[in-house]
Amino acid sequence: LRFRQDVYAAYSTISRSWDKIGFSAGLRAEQTNVDIKYISSDYFYKRNYLSLFPSGSLDYTINKKHSLSGAYSYRIRRPHYGMLNPVRQFNDQLNFNVGNSEIRPQYSHNFTLDYNYDQFINITIGHEQTKDFTFWYSYTPNNSRVIIDTISNLPHFTNTYVSVSAQKRIKWYSFQTYWVVTQQAFQGSLVGQ
Repeated sequence: LRFRQDVYAAYSTISRSWDKIGFSAGLRAEQTNVDIKYISSDYFYKRNYLSLFPSGSLDYTINKKHSLSGAYSYRIRRPHYGMLNPVRQFNDQLNFNVGNSEIRPQYSHNFTLDYNYDQFINITIGHEQTKDFTFWYSYTPNNSRVIIDTISNLPHFTNTYVSVSAQKRIKWYSFQTYWVVTQQAFQGSLVGQ
C-alpha cells in the first residue's frame, strides 16, 4: 500500500478591539490531495478537494467582573491512514480491524457562548453540527462468528453541551473543578440498520 496526502493551506485573520468590545474574523483555505495505490491489486484511489473554513468571535466586557464571548468555526477532520487502509489486521482468529478507503472527511459547524465571572467561574454553552461523521463500529456477518471492526460515515451528528468550570488560587492552594452535561445524537444506517 502506498499512501500520500498533501494539504496546502492559506490563512487570513482580521481583528479589532475597543474598550468593551472585540471581534475577530478569519478564513482558511485548504487544498487536499490524497493518492492511495494498493501494490497487490490494480486498485487506485484518488481524491482532491478544496475547502474554505470561516471562523469568528465576538467579546464583550460588561464590567470588571462579568464578560461574554461567542465564537463560530467551521472545521474539518480528515481520515488518517488507519481509517483508509482496507487491509485486514487480525487481533485474533475471530476478530479483525479493517479501514474503509471510501471514507470521507467530516465537516462540523461549532458554536460556543461563554460567560465569565471574575476570572473564577466560566459557563459555556456549545453546539456542534457534523456532516459525514466518522464512526467506528463492530459487526458480525450472517452465518459467521468473526467480529469485524470498521469505520463508516454517518450523515449527521450533533453534540450540544453546557459546561461549568471554576478555579481559584488562595495562598498556597489551588482549587479547580469542572462539570459538563452533554447530549449527542447520531443519524444514519450501518449494516442495514
